[in-house]
Amino acid sequence: MSRGPKLRASSKPIFEEFWLPRPTWIATISQAREQGYVTTLLGRKKYLRDINARNAMMRGFDERNAINAPIQGTEAEMIKLDMGRISTDGLERPSWTPR
Repeated sequence: MSRGPKLRASSKPIFEEFWLPRPTWIATISQAREQGYVTTLLGRKKYLRDINARNAMMRGFDERNAINAPIQGTEAEMIKLDMGRISTDGLERPSWTPR
């Protein structure tokens, strides 16, 4: 039972399903090649030492990181900010006490 042709017919390229358009990917990777790092929305830097490597495997890993790091890093920052707000919002203590 071959699944190859059926799988290929149903799968779309990742850039058609992902919310970030492909030109943005290309711009992010080229900016990372020039600067050597990418940043999140709040300014945290992720350095990519192998973004200009001759080895295609190492370079490809950092190219994927150049796309993913700003997205995942920004998500992590937003979660941290929300967690800080939750702990300082003056939420009532639970009526039960732990043993």
